[in-house]
Amino acid sequence: MAIDFLLISRPDNTGWPLFLSQALASLGTLEVVSESDAARRIAQYQCKAVVIIDAAVIEDVLALITRLRRQCPKTCIVVATASPTWQRARDAFQAGAVDYIRRSWDSKELLNTMKEILNVSLSQEE
Repeated sequence: MAIDFLLISRPDNTGWPLFLSQALASLGTLEVVSESDAARRIAQYQCKAVVIIDAAVIEDVLALITRLRRQCPKTCIVVATASPTWQRARDAFQAGAVDYIRRSWDSKELLNTMKEILNVSLSQEE
């Protein structure tokens, strides 16, 4: 079963989003959407896409998580950051993120991390 991933980032940012798309290609497809377009695109996926928030370019990550969680309560929301801290991770989890990951440039690490997240998320749905 192919997974639909939505990366909320800047569509003009091609570095890490392209790398992430290639790293997750064996799991499914990744679409990069802007923050302003995120709600509409998630609705088009009927809230079934895995949402990844690029915390390096989104100004208010917590507000975005809260809005997305209100729109789609069961959507898998992952926050990716270049500078993880336990305080930001705690805040993201409290807002409704299922995981808070490092914005890695290691494709195996990204793929394995996402597989673990999906396994946990799918087991909680049962």
